[in-house]
Amino acid sequence: MNTITEKLQIAFQHHQAGQLKQAEALYRQILQQDPQNADALYLLGVLAHLSGHSTQAIELISKAISYHDKNPLYFYHLGLAARAAMKLELAEKAFRHALDLKPDYAAAYSDLGIILKNRQKINAAIECYQNAILYDPGFVDAYFNLGIVYSDQEEFDAAIATYQKALQFNPNDAEIYNNLGDTLNRITHAATRPLPGTIGCILAVFLINITTDPDPVNGVIIINVAFVLDRFEPV
Repeated sequence: MNTITEKLQIAFQHHQAGQLKQAEALYRQILQQDPQNADALYLLGVLAHLSGHSTQAIELISKAISYHDKNPLYFYHLGLAARAAMKLELAEKAFRHALDLKPDYAAAYSDLGIILKNRQKINAAIECYQNAILYDPGFVDAYFNLGIVYSDQEEFDAAIATYQKALQFNPNDAEIYNNLGDTLNRITHAATRPLPGTIGCILAVFLINITTDPDPVNGVIIINVAFVLDRFEPV
C-alpha cells in the first residue's frame, strides 16, 4: 500500500499531466487519512481554481495555510483564486504575503501589479512590473502589462520600448504586435501621415498570424489595420 507521500507524488503527476479527476480523487483519499495535510489541501484548492470554482479554492488554500503558513506558493495561488473571485483586497494581501516569504518571486510581483492597476494604484503597479522584470528579465507577461500601463498613462516612448523588449523574447506574439501598433497609431493620431513603422507593425502581425490563427484577437488586428489604412493616403 502506498504511503501518503507516495500518493501525493502520484496525484501530483496526474495533476501535471492534466488528469485532474484522477488527481482530485487521490488528494481526497489523502485528506481522508490525514485531514490536516497542507499540501493535499493546497493542491486540491489549485484544482478547484483551475475548474472555475474560485470560492472553493479560497477555502481549501486558506485551510492549507492555517496548517502551514510558510510556503509562498500557497499565498500566491490564494491570490490567483481571490482575483478570479474579484476579491481584490484579499488577492493583494495574499500576493504581498507571498513576497514577504519570497522577495524575488517574479510571478507574484506581476500578478500583484495587475491587482494594483485594477485598484488604480498605478505607480505601485509599475513598480511591481519592474520588480518582476528585475527578477525574471525574460518575463514577457510583465513587459506586456507594463506596456499597457505606460500606454494608458500616455507615456508612449516607454510603452513602445517595453513592447519592443517583450518582442525580443516572444517575436510572434500577436497581442504584443497589436498593442505596439495601437500605441504608435495613438502617437500619430493628430498627424497627417503615420510615423514610420506604424502600418508595418500592425500588418506584420496580420501577415504572421491571420491566415493560421483563429484567435479572436485577430479580429481586433483587422480593425486596427483597416483604421490605419483608412486614415492615411498612400505615401
